[in-house]
Amino acid sequence: MVESQRMLRGRRWHIQRLQFMISAARHFAGELTEAGYKVIYQKAATTSDGLMEISRKHTKLPIVSTQPSSRGLTDQLNALGVQCVENDFFLTSREVFSTWASSQKLLLMENFYHQQRTRLGILMQGTKPEGGAWNFDAENCLPPPISRMSNYCSSCKFNPKLRAGETACPFSTLYWDFLDRHKKEFAGNFRMAQQLKCLDRLTDLAELRERAKQVLTLLDRGEL
Repeated sequence: MVESQRMLRGRRWHIQRLQFMISAARHFAGELTEAGYKVIYQKAATTSDGLMEISRKHTKLPIVSTQPSSRGLTDQLNALGVQCVENDFFLTSREVFSTWASSQKLLLMENFYHQQRTRLGILMQGTKPEGGAWNFDAENCLPPPISRMSNYCSSCKFNPKLRAGETACPFSTLYWDFLDRHKKEFAGNFRMAQQLKCLDRLTDLAELRERAKQVLTLLDRGEL
């Protein structure tokens, strides 16, 4: 095992996350030792430096690694002639993903999501999704359900179910107004397709736009 200073100091880690990574690695080394394995815990400037130091001390020792998650480390290990085996930290191997990707015209998360659930049998009833639907995006694109998430709105004079009018919730009004004003920018984003479809079905857009102007004016004046 190599404790690389470049990995630890090469980016601005949160101090607690950094301590967790170091502690996890050292505890894992200790557990392997207690289980009867001979462990070499090498501290070095980089992963490559650590592996080369180990190779100099143990010239006949082959180095085998699970496939790294980063392209940079993959390139480093390939340059050193390290043998890489499939990484079981992930549900999907690179080979499985490549096979799926090569069969697609467009790489869409939704299609990959369907394939993963089908392949792994997660929330499935035979070949169909549990509950009869792959997702509930149509319900998720309703106006912000503030009152459903807490009782914070119970004493508010605004109605979170309304988008337009003097009693409409400002959050609902400004949410749809923002989508309306930036729909051209969002049009090329697959993740926003459902929300834009909902926007197109609104029948009170004219009133909503007018109410949004009023809300923004009141906010500027500090009256809302």
